[in-house]
Parts: sequence; C-alpha cells; structure tokens
Amino acid sequence: MSMNSSMISEIAKAKRYAEEPERIQFTRFEATFRGERDIHTTSYDNGVWHCTCSFFHNWGDCSHTMAMQRVLGVTLSAAPRPNISANQKQQKEPERISAPINIQDLRIRITEMPLTPQNLSTIVTSLTELYTKCWLIVRGRFADLIEYTQSHDRRFVEEANMVISKMTQNSPLNIDLKLDASPQGLIHALGEGIDAITQAPYRVASMALDNQTKELENKLKELETQSVLADQSQARAIAAQKAELDKEAALLELEKQRLELMARRMEIEKMRIDYVLEIAGNMMNFLHPQGDAETKTLLLQTLMPNLLQLGDAKGLELVLPVPLTRPSESIQ
Repeated sequence: MSMNSSMISEIAKAKRYAEEPERIQFTRFEATFRGERDIHTTSYDNGVWHCTCSFFHNWGDCSHTMAMQRVLGVTLSAAPRPNISANQKQQKEPERISAPINIQDLRIRITEMPLTPQNLSTIVTSLTELYTKCWLIVRGRFADLIEYTQSHDRRFVEEANMVISKMTQNSPLNIDLKLDASPQGLIHALGEGIDAITQAPYRVASMALDNQTKELENKLKELETQSVLADQSQARAIAAQKAELDKEAALLELEKQRLELMARRMEIEKMRIDYVLEIAGNMMNFLHPQGDAETKTLLLQTLMPNLLQLGDAKGLELVLPVPLTRPSESIQ
C-alpha cells in the first residue's frame, strides 16, 4: 500500500514537472533531423550547436538548429548560439552593430494617375520588405534575414523601424520615410536600388510591347467585325469569301507578329533580371563590402523579389535629398 502511494505521488509530481519545462536544462545531446532533401545530425553541447548540413558549415547556423531551438524552448540555456569553428572564421557572421541610431529621411514619389490601391500597396509592401532585409544584412544578422525571408515575421519590420513621417494629399503622391540609416551604407544601398530600378530602360521597352499587343488585339477585333458584316448578306457571298481569305491571311500575319512579340518580351525579361542582379550586387557592395563572393550571392538573392516587384510598380520615383515642404502640403 505504501509502495502504491509512493508511486502515485511520483506520477503526480512527474505530471507537474512536465507542465514546468523550465525545470529542465539540457547540457548536451545528439539528434537525427530529417530535412527536405537529406538526413542530418544535429548536436548541442553546453550552449554550442552543430549540424552536419553544408549550410551550417558556411553560416554557423541553419534551419535545423533554429528549429531545434524553437522546439526545445526554455529547456536550453539562455540564448544558445551556433559555434563557429576555426575553419569557419572566414565566413563568420559580423557582430550586431550597436552604434547609435541615425535617423534619415527618404522620399519616394508615385506619379501614377489615378493612383490605385493595388499599386500603392505593392510599392509600400515591397519597399518595407527591401528595407528590412537591407537593415538585417548591414547588421550581419544573416540567420534572422533567412528567417524573415521565409516567414515575413513582423517583429523584424518593427525592429527595423521604418515609419511614414509625412504624405502629401495631392497627386503626385510624395511619401517621406524615416529610416534607421546607421551605418551610412544602408541609405546608400537603398537609394541605389530604388533609383536604378525605377529608371530601368526595360520598363519603357516593356510598356512599348504592351502597346503593340493592344494594337494587334484591336486589329483582330476589327477583322472579326468585318467578317460578320460580310456574312450578313447572301448578295455579298463573293465579297464575304474574299474577306474570309483576307482575314485568314491577316490572322496568320498577326499571329506571326504576336510570336515575335512574345520572343522579344522573353528577351527583355531576361535582360531585366540580369539588370536587377547587377543592382542587387551594387547594393551588396554598400551593405556587406567585406563579404566573400559566395556570401554576397546568397544575400543578394533575398533582395531580388522585392526589387523585381518595385520594377513592376507604376509611377515610382526616388527623391533625394528630401526637399523642405510647407506644412500645408502634408496630411495632418
């Protein structure tokens, strides 16, 4: 009876302990982690993480170790960070910058007439994500950059702290943004990216192709209308037959032109992507000038989607430096 009472007491205590995981502190362990493409061994030893995946070898952190930290939570010692071995020191993440915050203004202008909510939303969202990624890169927070790129966690946006300080109420729409521009490379990189992407010559070429496509569509509609009118009268049978032959010949010619336009569009899209890659590379020279080529390539790939989105936006311009405005121009 006494043994049963003791066991019942132990079971009750075990249940209580299980609800208080902070009582447990792992010192070391090794686990098998099944990733998307391979199985890795992840280990932990007195606050030091290690993983057999190649990403951890290059960066000192990876999705497997970060996932383990999330799963184990308070059972690990405070702020466990990955260990960078001696052969990884050349690729070690820079330490977080703790310099005083330098707030600087940046103005963008949207000249689209009329301004649509969809275009405004695209510009603001893309610019916010681009700035947040640049802010993380310039501080060497590469693991956080990867997490933000995958999850779009708003806590990184809030930490980067870009705010709209002023907006004009008339078109064109001017938006003044206050940025944490320390160190100075951040504002230079962001300005370089926005200015280059909005001045891209391929935007003009793409618009020209759009206009030509619309012209072809209008011609097709005209031919279809002519064919219908010709078929309405039996007395015009011969004319209708000739019109049908002419229409088929014209359709073949238009289809040929359409295919040529598609080929040209694909060529321009390739040139556009190459151009955006060049822009991202130039930005990386400001954001992470000391990084090796492989690291810079990995980082600039995170900026590509937002630069391409800004390139698709309508009427976006960069205004630097921010000019002085009268109080009556801004929304109170």
